[in-house]
Amino acid sequence: MMNAIMSEPADAQEFDVIVHPLDDGSYWAEVDGLPGCLTQATSYTDILTRVRDAHDACLLVLTPALTAEGGGLKAASLKDLHTAGALAGALLAAGWQIAAQGRYHIVFTTLGRDERISVPTDPETILNDGYLGGIRRLFE
Repeated sequence: MMNAIMSEPADAQEFDVIVHPLDDGSYWAEVDGLPGCLTQATSYTDILTRVRDAHDACLLVLTPALTAEGGGLKAASLKDLHTAGALAGALLAAGWQIAAQGRYHIVFTTLGRDERISVPTDPETILNDGYLGGIRRLFE
C-alpha cells in the first residue's frame, strides 16, 4: 500500500489517495474520505490520472440522486461481477442512479444514502480483485 497526495496548481483541491499495488503489477486506488471512490490501472502513472478523474467525478455528486428508491446490493451478489459493465448493470438493477461522469469513470449514487461508487466507463474493463474488494467493503 502506498499513500499519495494529489495536488495541482492554485485552485485545485488536494486529497489523500491510497494506492494498492497488486501481485500482477497492476494497481487499484481509493480516495481517502470518499468511500466508493475507487479506480484501477495497469501502471502507476495511469492510476494517478484515473484517481484524479474518479475524485473529480465523485465530487460532482454532492448529494445522492433523488429519483429512485433502492440500493439493495449485497456483497454476496458482487462475487460474480468481473467487468465494469456487469457492475454498472448490477448497480442500476439495484436502484442506483448515474449521477456524474468523468473521462474514465461513471459515478453511481442511491436514494437516501451518502454513498457513491465510481465505475470505469469502458464496460469491457476487467475489474481487478483489489478494486472489487474495495466495492465489497461498502456492502458488508
